Amino acid sequence: MINPDGVVFGHYRTNLSGKDLNRKWNATEKETSVPEVTSIKNFIQEVSKEREIRFIIDLHGHSKKYVCH
Repeated sequence: MINPDGVVFGHYRTNLSGKDLNRKWNATEKETSVPEVTSIKNFIQEVSKEREIRFIIDLHGHSKKYVCH
């Protein structure tokens, strides 16, 4: 989970600063100033040096979605 600070305060789409992490994903590092996105991108680069990354899954949870039976 890259958004624990936001989730604790009820912000499921944004970090504690109110920035939507999904909307900042494709922004350049200078444009984003979102440390969560920069950290994940750096982690992916480091891991990919040691092994092949075949895919990355972005999972989302929705607190207000209801299951219809």
